Amino acid sequence: MNDGNGRAFGGRDAILNAADLKHEDVDATEWWGCWIRIREMNALEKHEFGIQLLGDDGEAHLSRMAPDMMTRIVMMCVVDKIGNRVFTDEDVQALGKKNPAPIELIANKVFALSGMGADAIDKGKDVSESTATTASPSD
Repeated sequence: MNDGNGRAFGGRDAILNAADLKHEDVDATEWWGCWIRIREMNALEKHEFGIQLLGDDGEAHLSRMAPDMMTRIVMMCVVDKIGNRVFTDEDVQALGKKNPAPIELIANKVFALSGMGADAIDKGKDVSESTATTASPSD
């Protein structure tokens, strides 16, 4: 729908069907040098994790993370080329037994994509420091 001023307004279907989650391709060297695709957390996921990290001071703190939070983030946000989750809820325990380096790298990248970088999560700890990854030029 156009308002006569050149602005198009989206309706329900346009909004709900929009592919609006950012993604990035990450080099997971520890996992046989393969590349994986991650996506930002959706609104419900971000809210769920934000609540868990919130301290009494109203700030988010990494120290409040549940022991399996990073593996849960990997489970939720590693996707295939068309955006479908690669892992299921049942994979969290198995992911927890993997090398922590790629788990932390992926979780930190997801935090950054989701707008939950250093200032949003924990002052003094930049979760987007790891720059060993590269976004794929072709999506």
